[in-house]
Amino acid sequence: MSLLIPLAPPLWASDEAFWVLRLGYDDGGDRLIRGIDADGDSDTLEAGTAGYVEAGIMARLGVNPSQDSPITLPIDLEINLGFKSDQIEDDQISGGDVSFERWTITGIAWWRIGKLRTGFGPVIHFDPVIHFEGSGANLGTDSTFGATALVDYTVLGAVQMGARATMMDYSSDTGKSSADAVGVYMGFQF
Repeated sequence: MSLLIPLAPPLWASDEAFWVLRLGYDDGGDRLIRGIDADGDSDTLEAGTAGYVEAGIMARLGVNPSQDSPITLPIDLEINLGFKSDQIEDDQISGGDVSFERWTITGIAWWRIGKLRTGFGPVIHFDPVIHFEGSGANLGTDSTFGATALVDYTVLGAVQMGARATMMDYSSDTGKSSADAVGVYMGFQF
């Protein structure tokens, strides 16, 4: 936190920085793989569908209150490191589970209106890879840049319930896949 203070000294309120944790689930994107389990039931692995966990830091910005300037801005800035993963069972093609995993970095600028917040920002997915457990093979795509938009509501003192949309495409030697997704999450501030 002390490393961030020099970045915006006139806007920083040093007692307004929080650790954040977000748990969620996104749904959407192009179908990557269709798996069939031992019972013959099918499931799909989609580019945008996955559960995720993100952790990072959020700074509440505003002009430091004084007699000359009692103004505060309803803006929060947040940066998170996350992990996003989905898994299906596939006994016919790969002989085991197939998972799609990626590391994420998300930056969000929030606008607060009471307990309601709306935010947007860039998101980067690093090293997206499909793991075929049965065969041990991996299929990777290029790291990619996209955008996210979020809205949430504080239901308890430091707990938010929200929804988000993510817009991005994965690309590899074989073409592009849309990873556009919408989802829900629960967020915590410490």
